[in-house]
Amino acid sequence: MDWSLGTFGDLRHDKRGTAILEAMVARKTVCLKRLGGDRAGEERVGRFFACTKVTTAKIIAGWSRHTGAACAGRHVLAIDDTCEVKFPTTAQRRRGLGPVKKGRAYGLLVHSMIAVDAASGACLGLVGGQIWTRDGVNPVPHDKRPLEQRESMRWLAAAQAKRVLQAAAMVTVVDDRESEFYAKWARVPAAGFPRIPEQTGERAEWEADFHAIRQFWLSAASG
Repeated sequence: MDWSLGTFGDLRHDKRGTAILEAMVARKTVCLKRLGGDRAGEERVGRFFACTKVTTAKIIAGWSRHTGAACAGRHVLAIDDTCEVKFPTTAQRRRGLGPVKKGRAYGLLVHSMIAVDAASGACLGLVGGQIWTRDGVNPVPHDKRPLEQRESMRWLAAAQAKRVLQAAAMVTVVDDRESEFYAKWARVPAAGFPRIPEQTGERAEWEADFHAIRQFWLSAASG
């Protein structure tokens, strides 16, 4: 199928996903009740998203495949950021939602990366992302946890962008200054894959010092 919510290993689910996507576009909503049109339709949409074969990962993977093809031969801006989605709810109706907004509200977190044509500014599609909820406050201090157990891992989505956008002529990653940590600088930079972080005067000075120290050690090692 050319366009669908994803490929779920079952043609019936793929067709249902296509119908739901068409309804989202036509009705300009993601509300299950409005998408369904009536009670029976609302229940069909609900059963679709409740199915164990329909996962967030499969939906994202399906959209990213189309994005990779659209980016072939282009200079692409891979722009990523994180947002918190909060829902008005009560303790009895949270249904797995976690604390957001410094624990004062409940909802979920979304980190996504989109591809934009650097020349025209046209959005080419979704590159990748993840959705998660917090169980609560982690008692282990942030600096005592391995990287794989920190939310900072979401900023390494640029590594996924390399796979999805491999057909692009050049990819420039644009992200928030929150993504500025050593693990990302060590893992992501590569030829044809520069990064443009959110710059501040303090950050620019830090970069100058970092590159000066790096050059010193390279000279010492070669001399």
